[in-house]
Amino acid sequence: MIKPTLDMELVSGQKTQIPLSQISRIGYRRRAGEDDQSPGVKLLQPPYVLMDNGDRIAVASPAAPIAMTTRYGSLQLSPQMISVIAFASPDSPVHVVDLIDGSRFSALATADELEMKLSAAGQDQTAKFPVGSLSRLVLTNPAEEKEDSAPDLKLSGEDHLVGSLKGTLQFDTAFDTITINAAEIRMLVHSKASPVDLSIMMWDGTILSGQLQDQQVLCHLNCGLEMHVPIDLVRSYSNPSAQPSALMMDRIKAIVADLNADDWKQRDAAEEELVKIGAGVGPTLKAMRDQQPPEVQQRIDSVLKKLSAPHAAGPPTSIWETNQSPELNN
Repeated sequence: MIKPTLDMELVSGQKTQIPLSQISRIGYRRRAGEDDQSPGVKLLQPPYVLMDNGDRIAVASPAAPIAMTTRYGSLQLSPQMISVIAFASPDSPVHVVDLIDGSRFSALATADELEMKLSAAGQDQTAKFPVGSLSRLVLTNPAEEKEDSAPDLKLSGEDHLVGSLKGTLQFDTAFDTITINAAEIRMLVHSKASPVDLSIMMWDGTILSGQLQDQQVLCHLNCGLEMHVPIDLVRSYSNPSAQPSALMMDRIKAIVADLNADDWKQRDAAEEELVKIGAGVGPTLKAMRDQQPPEVQQRIDSVLKKLSAPHAAGPPTSIWETNQSPELNN
């Protein structure tokens, strides 16, 4: 049976019981000099639900995945991946999902209600929250700004996914069908000349134009979720840390090993060879640097410095550097 009164302790120390039927509202006032960080002032931390009537209720994270319908198919979202779900948003007629890696996309919860345990002190009760009465579900604090080197897929409707393309793509060009390893793509955009054509820049600055045979791409999000994205929804894709091909990676590793050769001429030659490969080798060298001996680290730093200087590596060696692709240069 629900207790009909509320126990309260007055400032004087006297305890009293107030009938719930006599209470219209209850709150508290901070003392002078007290702020959000002061001892004793505890703001409600995630996870919690915000109801459309303004109620804010502390809950435990859902035990089961949350089923969502999206433009990218049906998804089972693990609660550990979710930062916030906005069920009522002035910017969207549907629900908006924010993931812990910074990804955001529109969706619709397929269930009519969400079941979660209340986490208030002394309670071990499971409550069912109607989705139609929810304003927000907050499971973690919003994600920080993504790193500049993080891959990013921008989509129509203001959706964006923080993650990299995976698998292989069959790309029909004017001269042949090219098999592309998605991990080697540095940038992808739709061509301005034709909405069905794409311009793809590879890790080394090579640019190809054409059409994908499969009209969807696989994106592996940094939080671990995989999503199949229709290519016509893609506005742009950028991956500053695009990887060289396996053959080129072996060559780079061999050249880096020569940076520690006994002969200084061999070391100098290896350094110059890395510079000639171009700026695309930069992310790979940065990833390898910390595992190298001091001499090699200094040489890698020298290569990166030369690559960062405008036109330091000599004449252009790719279409990207000759500025012949307005779609990718904008």
